[in-house]
Amino acid sequence: MTEQNREKILDKIKKLLTLSEGATNVHESAVAAQRAQDLIERHRIKEAEILSYGEDVIDQHELLEEDGPKVHLWKVDLAYAIAIINGCSVFYTKGLKKNNRWGKPPQNSSITIIGTENNVNLTRYLFWYLSTTIDRLCKKKLKAGEGKGHVWASSFRMGAVDEIRFRLKEAQRQAREHLRKEAQASTDSTALVKLDKAIERVDLDLKRVFDFIKINISLGRGSPRPDYKSSEGYKAGRKAGRNIRLDVSRKPRVSSGAKQLPK
Repeated sequence: MTEQNREKILDKIKKLLTLSEGATNVHESAVAAQRAQDLIERHRIKEAEILSYGEDVIDQHELLEEDGPKVHLWKVDLAYAIAIINGCSVFYTKGLKKNNRWGKPPQNSSITIIGTENNVNLTRYLFWYLSTTIDRLCKKKLKAGEGKGHVWASSFRMGAVDEIRFRLKEAQRQAREHLRKEAQASTDSTALVKLDKAIERVDLDLKRVFDFIKINISLGRGSPRPDYKSSEGYKAGRKAGRNIRLDVSRKPRVSSGAKQLPK
């Protein structure tokens, strides 16, 4: 696939997510995320049909940097969920406070993503959209008096991440199912065989990523997955995630509050 075609796919995804970023209705935001993941999966499979295994280079890129020594663990968890489904992986680097006990200069915390440049760019757009959407929904609940402080908010975000993880996997499954139906209906007798080989190559991206990590990156023990302390907040987050629609029959509405995606 040419660089021009890749840019067209990225542009479509960017427009979908930008148009819905300021939406006040959770369903509209969710429809855009589903449409984006469907486009991503189709693009990766179609590209794999013309690429040989290992042709794209695996490398590491910065996904997120935040001031201070910590990134909220729900963001790390969300980044990992989106990355894995799109052939990437992530790791989290803690920062350093001022006047730390080692006497080292202060350092910001960050999330690093490992994968092909194409997969990384696709993942970056979904992470931006979903992280800002979860944060916005949580703050809206708190402002409306539905939440009960920091612990509730943390649990809400974690519940939303868990539900999104499940539903993105479902989105991937549906996209592949649709492609198989198209291949079966094709007049090309080899279409289904070509599709299965392309899907196999797409799934091999993760193996290449993990091989790269073993060889090039020395990872510590890592942070444990965050545990929620408010069952009420967690359930509210799961509910918000369940309200994300998976059908792609509606187009996201242009909102007056829509913002531009970061370059």
